[in-house]
Amino acid sequence: MATPDELASARSGKSFDLAMTASVNGAVIGQDTLASMAFSFAEMTAHASRGTWVKPGDILGSGTCGGGCLAELWGRRGRDVHAPLAPGDTVTVSVERLGTITSRIT
Repeated sequence: MATPDELASARSGKSFDLAMTASVNGAVIGQDTLASMAFSFAEMTAHASRGTWVKPGDILGSGTCGGGCLAELWGRRGRDVHAPLAPGDTVTVSVERLGTITSRIT
């Protein structure tokens, strides 16, 4: 987690120029920057708070990074580019200065 002042030097328009990667079993399948996001964090928070309370600690997902969605890759390059996820696979998403989250498929 980071506060806006900690990310001020990476500000790029409505978002932040921070590198993002998505990988499966250690192999990078997508790379992008948060500056490519369609909606800013402020816009996502405003939308999420319609009809409900957004509280400290709530997590908002912004979607995949460019090339980080297997269905998108299959549509562009064919289904043999990356195999579907299977039990035991590890998916990791990292954003520069924000951190990394890793999940194992069960």
